[in-house]
Amino acid sequence: MRLLTLLCMELTRPSNRAITYGTYPTIALLTAAVVAFTLRNDLNRSAVAALLAIVPIVVAVFVEWRYPLGPEWRMTKASLLSRDLPFIVLAIVTQRLAETLAVLAAAAVMATDGFGPLARLPLGVQVVVTLLVFDLLWYGYHRAAHSHKRLWRVHGVHHAPAQLYALMHLVFHPFDLLASRFLVAAIAFQFTGATSDAIFIAVVIIGLQQMISHVNADLRVGPLN
Repeated sequence: MRLLTLLCMELTRPSNRAITYGTYPTIALLTAAVVAFTLRNDLNRSAVAALLAIVPIVVAVFVEWRYPLGPEWRMTKASLLSRDLPFIVLAIVTQRLAETLAVLAAAAVMATDGFGPLARLPLGVQVVVTLLVFDLLWYGYHRAAHSHKRLWRVHGVHHAPAQLYALMHLVFHPFDLLASRFLVAAIAFQFTGATSDAIFIAVVIIGLQQMISHVNADLRVGPLN
């Protein structure tokens, strides 16, 4: 009965229109401004990407704490300390390892900053193509992870928590992270020929979207929702 209620839940009038319609556009616009400033002033892309991964999470945690969509989905002290923090540390270590492996694998056979037809296209086109490749590959892996028992054994960890909130989007089995961050990311970011600037922008967009899709708050983008 509880599951049926959740499936049939329909969002009605927002309890706070500024939060519902303003949070995501504000974060997205600020992110775009920081990305543009980074490219214009040639700042360290990795450091900025890390900063842009942290700040939206802080905002999201505050918003979902103050204006939760489902109070029963809230983060608790027990879930944070016993599950989320260990998985966050594990995710950071695994992602760094996966990214390093992807870069080393690509460096052994590919140019360091873009190659082929894609690298000669405008930056915006490179970003769109890179996002499309990543999204299609991720969709294929994600669908397989839900369809095959062996893959589900590791991917199911991500769907095990009973709550839904920003920090739990990092709850992943390390093998699941390696598959998605090494195989999928290596192909999309290292072997498509996109330049480092295009990869930087794509990584920031993907990180924001992955986080915002797990926020326990009524966030909408009007007609673009």
